[in-house]
Amino acid sequence: MRTSIVLSVRKGLFSSFMKNAASSKTTESVEAGTTGLSKEQQDKLKGKLSLLRKEEELPKTDAKLRDVHDDEFGQNYMDTIRARSLLKFAHNYKPPADVELLVKAIAQGYDAISADPLRKADILKKLGAEFGHYVPNCSLHKMKTLEDLLSFYRQEVKNITKYAEMARDDSLPENLNIRENALRFHPNDTQAPHGGVTAFPGTGGEVFGLRNKRIYREFNPKKEWYDYEEMSFDYVKVDKDMPWDPEVAKRMDSFVDKKYKLKSRSFQRTPVQEF
Repeated sequence: MRTSIVLSVRKGLFSSFMKNAASSKTTESVEAGTTGLSKEQQDKLKGKLSLLRKEEELPKTDAKLRDVHDDEFGQNYMDTIRARSLLKFAHNYKPPADVELLVKAIAQGYDAISADPLRKADILKKLGAEFGHYVPNCSLHKMKTLEDLLSFYRQEVKNITKYAEMARDDSLPENLNIRENALRFHPNDTQAPHGGVTAFPGTGGEVFGLRNKRIYREFNPKKEWYDYEEMSFDYVKVDKDMPWDPEVAKRMDSFVDKKYKLKSRSFQRTPVQEF
């Protein structure tokens, strides 16, 4: 009997306490809604919020990330990779209609100041930035007059060979077939006529040359009889995590402020130099 009385008293006290707390919260919310903030306080708060938002914003860089298959220069980026060690120019260049006006406006008085190497370098740098086409080192000694600059920037430049131009020409006769790229066997090409089955088991799969390693794929040939079992053969790529691995090379071309370290096989951030 005594315990029941104590419990009832406790329940009554607890319920009254909860009602008082709820009523106090409602009165506080009503008071806060009625009072509000003054205009001066609101202006101060807006100024502080703007400062906080500026601090939270991440620093923006003007550097553009470039993809391997980006068509920024008017052609596939793979042509640029092929042209690095074969041709004089790595990018295409087509002279605009007003090329003479632009060259004369930038290189005004070039004949008189061609003796000054600093002024000559400054003008050539401005012309290269304007047209996206720089004079190569082997032709710098030929740029003596303004007419030399005009003849250089009037000339159209392509970063593919004559053979590649013929292979991409749509006006060729039907009985003439020119293959631009080498057709290499790879076991993953199951949709090909060979079905992923090689005619020379135990051989092949190796690509020579750093430039070719970025273009063509490598694979581990199955040399022993037990390699044909799924559990025993190592399917890891030969060039995995190497600089010429297509996946790593694609990331290397995309990252502007990172450099690939072969020892750690990871990308590390490097400071970007501004010119």
